[in-house]
Amino acid sequence: MLERPRMMLADEVGLGKTIAAILTACELKARGLVKRMLFVVPKSLVYKWTRELSERFEIDAEILDSNYVKVNPRPFEREEFCYVSSMDYLKQDHVIGLLDNASIDIAVVDEAHKLTPGTERFKLGKKLSEKAAFLYFLTATPHRGNEWEYLEIMRLLDPYITEAASASSLMIRNLKEDVVDLDGREVFPRRFSKTIPVKLTDEELRLHRMVDEYIGELLRSARSREQLNAIRFVGVILRKRASSSPMALKMSLQRRLEKLGAVERPDEAIMRLREAEEEFDEQEYEEAENRLIGLTTEGVRRERDRIRSILEELDRLGGKDSKLEQLMSFIEEIKRGDPNAKIVVFTEYRDTAYYLHEKLSEKYRAGIIHGLMPIEERQRELDRFRPPEGYEIMVCTDAAGEGIDMQFANIEINYDLPWNPNKLEQRMGRIHRIGQRRNVYYYNFILSETVDGYILSKVLEKIEAIRRAMGERVYDVIGRLIDEKSIAEIYEELIRAPRDKWEPKIMEVEGIIERRQRILQEVEGLLSGYRLDRSKLEDFRKVRLYSVDKGEVKRFIEVYVNRNGGRIEPRNPEEERYVIFLPRRIAYLEDRGIIEGSFSSEVAQEKGYPYLALGNRYVMRMVKDAARPVASILMHDYVEGILYVYRLMVRDGKGQERDGRVIALLYDGKRVVEVDPRFVWDLQPIDDVVGVEVEEPKILDGKRRNREGGLQNT
Repeated sequence: MLERPRMMLADEVGLGKTIAAILTACELKARGLVKRMLFVVPKSLVYKWTRELSERFEIDAEILDSNYVKVNPRPFEREEFCYVSSMDYLKQDHVIGLLDNASIDIAVVDEAHKLTPGTERFKLGKKLSEKAAFLYFLTATPHRGNEWEYLEIMRLLDPYITEAASASSLMIRNLKEDVVDLDGREVFPRRFSKTIPVKLTDEELRLHRMVDEYIGELLRSARSREQLNAIRFVGVILRKRASSSPMALKMSLQRRLEKLGAVERPDEAIMRLREAEEEFDEQEYEEAENRLIGLTTEGVRRERDRIRSILEELDRLGGKDSKLEQLMSFIEEIKRGDPNAKIVVFTEYRDTAYYLHEKLSEKYRAGIIHGLMPIEERQRELDRFRPPEGYEIMVCTDAAGEGIDMQFANIEINYDLPWNPNKLEQRMGRIHRIGQRRNVYYYNFILSETVDGYILSKVLEKIEAIRRAMGERVYDVIGRLIDEKSIAEIYEELIRAPRDKWEPKIMEVEGIIERRQRILQEVEGLLSGYRLDRSKLEDFRKVRLYSVDKGEVKRFIEVYVNRNGGRIEPRNPEEERYVIFLPRRIAYLEDRGIIEGSFSSEVAQEKGYPYLALGNRYVMRMVKDAARPVASILMHDYVEGILYVYRLMVRDGKGQERDGRVIALLYDGKRVVEVDPRFVWDLQPIDDVVGVEVEEPKILDGKRRNREGGLQNT
């Protein structure tokens, strides 16, 4: 990426596109090539990107939104900046004008496939193309089957692209199946998916039939195409909530009863509903849903009677919930097999999430994450879930389906299945990503005797058949095999048809999936030339030989803090977890005296501890402080002489560093030889002798080496 100023990183979900993009930006900044950075991301990921920049890379990024612009009306006129902003904020007419006179060194666009030609987002893409020197697009779905759309997006990176084949130089694409470690072993564990059919009682089935009949009546009452389109949305809302939980259905019917007939501009509510769903904006979705829920096409009094009859049927169930009972027994079975299992339970609806959280908390340590929680509170809940002694179960709405990583858990239960398969794909990616070391299991709860349950079970059967031919990769492309519109249309047909006519109609859905599978395979064939070249593994192995490992970082910190008045103490040696009491000089600069973390990347990632490695804020502060020119007296068992350590750099015509390396030269009184710089870790400091700072590196007189800067033989 460093060698190409404009390109698309099209790795699959869970392969670390965010980290790769930020690393590239940091390296370009370190080389002095960029000072003005702009990260354009989906609204739901603004805080995640800001946090990643701050916590992992020590970059003080600011969120560019309406509040910021009120205080700073010319944000792009600054000499140096780093902004994170949402795509849909920047695309607005009164905001995009701020870019007219902007000079942006690097722009990174996440979810770049959303720059659909002909939209305001595409106009934003064109503006960024004009203003940014370095431009990187990130997406897991670079080509969605429409070649014209694909080429238009790629021409934002290079306007001279003429065909898909000529775009190869602009793309890097890695698939999970391609990713291996330096020894050639696969990084990602296997995935398994299983459908869990839920058997309903006769009373529960009668309730679901009443809901379907009610929705059918609403659809038949529509007097125009516009009315029918709006009523379809209401029907989908009620049907999905009925399948989610009795609580979700009850809350929706009660809200509909209150708002019946009080709906203005349903087309606007539908547009907001679609946008909110695409952006995983749960609050906006609920507000739009509540605006639409009262829509009716017939007499309000008659509708109220119909709704009350369904609510009465709900009450007659007396709290009976076969689906919840099956969930409880299923989790109990999992826990018998693995008492330490961490389980993620997904649902589309906050009403269901509250309901499940209340029930599960009676028996287990359970947490909850939903879209109306502040991002900081979501992070706190996640931190309580991560440690072994933390939550056993996390109940999540789809707000956790994008931007929250839970690879420390390996069991996912989809308590209800979203009709939008992109959501299911996102859910699956939360636990199957870099850092997951165990096999992953997905369990999909289905009310197979209901109309929508029948459709979804057939969809899952078809996907399983494709998995046998295509492999586990099918789990990463579910959203491109079927869409919500197709499922809603077949549902509408089935509620009007007798049961014996369902099978022929469901074949239409299978036909859609098969056609899209063929298109997908053609697209993947087109993109296959841009995938990881495993022959380069040997180059990576050579790099690893000269890289700084965790043992060297630990040794450096031990020497540094002990020599400068601090100390390091083990907190949990098995986890390579330590407490570091910072030297006074560093504590003053950082306004913090004690830090804690692990030298193991695996433990740090799994347990959420700070990672003590190069790049960590406090480690780098110690490195910079230790890099001051100094002459020290050190001891070695059998070597004596003077050790000179230099950093050689190559600078370009602008004075920017382009390359560099550390070298060590040992003078033993007779000759000078080059030694591995890591030789310094074999040296021991002499008690009560402190290094003497010098103004610049200089050669010390060999006759005075034991007094001013050499090695003393013990």
